[in-house]
Formats: sequence, structure tokens, C-alpha cells
Amino acid sequence: MRVPVNKKASAGNSVVIAVLFLFSIGAFNLSGQIFFALTLCFLIWKSKTITISKQDVVLFLFSASYFIIYTFHFGFAAKSLIIYLWGPWAAYLFGKWFVICNDRERAFQIMTKTLTLGFFSHGVLNLLAYLNSAYYAQYAYQRVAVDFWRGDMVSVISTGLMFTFAAALSMSMLFSHCDFCKKAAALAMLGMSIFEVSFFAYRTMIYIILILAVFNLLRWLYDSSVQVRGKSVLIGLALLLAAAMFAIIFLNAFGVREKLLSLKIVRRLLYDDKSSRFKTWGAYVFSGDWFRYPFGGQRSTFAYHGEWVHNLWLDILNKVGWIPFVFAVIFTVISIRSTYQTAAYMKRRQNSLLSNQIVSLGLSAMLICMPEPVIDANPYFFFAILMLLGGIKGLEMHMKEQNMKTIGSHNEKEMPGNDSIK
Repeated sequence: MRVPVNKKASAGNSVVIAVLFLFSIGAFNLSGQIFFALTLCFLIWKSKTITISKQDVVLFLFSASYFIIYTFHFGFAAKSLIIYLWGPWAAYLFGKWFVICNDRERAFQIMTKTLTLGFFSHGVLNLLAYLNSAYYAQYAYQRVAVDFWRGDMVSVISTGLMFTFAAALSMSMLFSHCDFCKKAAALAMLGMSIFEVSFFAYRTMIYIILILAVFNLLRWLYDSSVQVRGKSVLIGLALLLAAAMFAIIFLNAFGVREKLLSLKIVRRLLYDDKSSRFKTWGAYVFSGDWFRYPFGGQRSTFAYHGEWVHNLWLDILNKVGWIPFVFAVIFTVISIRSTYQTAAYMKRRQNSLLSNQIVSLGLSAMLICMPEPVIDANPYFFFAILMLLGGIKGLEMHMKEQNMKTIGSHNEKEMPGNDSIK
């Protein structure tokens, strides 16, 4: 499906990208309004091109069932129209057709980097707002952040998860073949992300960054296109660095050990209850409340504060019951399959950087949704995840189209009687 791009369409895409950045940075605390205007205008603009697939229908059904059951339990609210009824499927369609209607791989990277930069910038602005606020005096004993646009306190979760895409993209670039400037930018973004989540003692993101590092390292080691010499040098340097850091900490050189142990993030990693999420999940699952309340309603006493199970899928089950939960699981399985196939295809095309970006973004999205109630903690970040999954689906559709053209061209050449008669 090839969609011609003229100058008028190119100018329109530039506006879309600019508005997408405003959405991701939460400009003027109008994320919801910007998101609705962006997706509505884009879907109307591309209405003659857009077709609906089975995966889109799953999201339609998820959104509709979530909104109806949520309204039944908690009453009608205007914002629920955007967050629950419109948002999930509109975000997914936007991401998919933005990629299909433009330069495919390039469009995906533009959308990905725009969302990443926007959320990363919003997180940094929140840190600056916090440091310049009166709440900074509470840092010693209370984990809070301040939203830059509102000037009010927000959970560190809402700020910390904004670095998910930055961590994923940075890791994928550090373990891919690209120029020095890109690697330096990726390292700087990753360093800032680690600093901020450590400052706010948001250990979930620390775990996610470690998992992403190990995952990308293993992919790099198993990459046959990377020379053995390069792998050996990196492993040797990593071992030397690890030994040096261990020696410095063990010997307490320059009082490093005391300084590390005084950090809030280190105290949380070493001494706080590390299995609280697993206990909450287990308590909820084994309580049978998910069976007793098939339509949810947040009635389980085993959920955190009676509301959150701290897992996207279990929170859906606890809040609105089985019907949206089943649709969410189906969509998740389809998205995992799409991400894997698209990343593998890009790898076969020798585009290791894009392959690593796709799989790292998919993995990071799964990891952040596992311990956090993303829909309620930051619904617009949840929409960004769906945009990226839609973009990956757009790449997959383009991949299948190219394969069909290749097969058709090959069959045409093999058909008898193609020689012209002179």
C-alpha cells in the first residue's frame, strides 16, 4: 500500500510531528485536549486511506467495554470519554497509519524520537520544578515530584515512567552500529535518566534499565555481524571496570561506600521490601476476588489501598472485570507477535539499529506495564505506548506488502509465455 507524499502532505506531517511533541511534553497541562485534537484531525485527514483490521477491532471492543463498565461503577466523567472510550484505539490507529502513510522506517523513527524527547523533556522539567519548589525540603523523607506545568505535587511514578522510552532507545543505540555522535547522545540521555530516577528513588526504572542492558548485551553477543574481536574487547573492559568499582567500594576509597549507602535509591534497593509487587499480585490472584467480581468495581481488599494491583492487566481485571481484560490480553499477545516478527525482519535486512530499537521499545513497554497501573498513573503515556505499538504494526504491514511484491515478481518471471513475439 503505497501512499504518495506531496509537498502539502509533507507540510501537514510537519504540523503533526510538532503537535505530537506538544502532546508528549504535556504542554500547558493540556495533554488530553492536544491528544484528542491530534488524533481526530489526523484520522479525518487520512480517512480515505485508513482500513480497519482485526487487531483494531480488538481495541475498539476494549475501549467500549472499559468505558461502559467504568461508567457503571464510577459514574460519568467527561475526561473518561477521551481516556477510555476514544484514547486506546485512536492512539493505535494514529501510530500505525502515520507510519504507513509516510516513509515507513523513517516515519517510525521520527515518531519514536519525538515521543521519547517529549516525555524525557517533561521528566527533566518536573525535576527542575521540584528543585525550585518548597516541596524540595521534604526530599529527605518523602518521595514526591512536582509537575512543571501544574506546579502541584505528583507521584514519582508519573515522572519516572517518562524515561522508559529514553532508556530503551539509548540502550538499543549503545549496542548497535551507529556513529559516535549518536552513541554519545544516547549515553548522555541514559545518564540523565539514571540520575533522575535515582534522585527520586524510583527503583522500578533502575530494574528496567538493568534488564534492558542485559537483554541488549545478549543480543549484541549473539549478533554474527559483530566481530569476535570487538566482543572480546568490550567484555574485557567491562570486567576491568567491574573489578575496579568493586575494589573502590570494598576498600571504601575516598569514603565512597558511605556516600553510596546514604543515597535514597541505594537504601531502597538494599533494605526496602523488594517483593511488595509480587505479594500484591499473589494476594489478589489467590484471593479469588477476580472470580467473585467478574465486572470489577475495585472491590478487592487485597489490592493496594483497595484500588491498585500494580499491574496493567490485573488492574484492568480489578477495575472493570473480565471483558476488557480478555480483550487486553488478546491485544497484548498480538502485539508481542508483531514486535518479534518486525524486529526479526529488520534484522534479516541488515538494519540492526532499527531491529534493536523495535525490540527494546516493545520490551520496555511490557516491563513498565507489569508493575505500574499505567492507565491511571499516566494515561497519556499509555497512549504513547499504543502509538509505538501501532507504528510497529505499520512496519509489519509494510514488510508483508514487500514480501508479497517479491513473491509476485518472482512468480511472474517464472510464468511461461512471457517472451514477446517479434
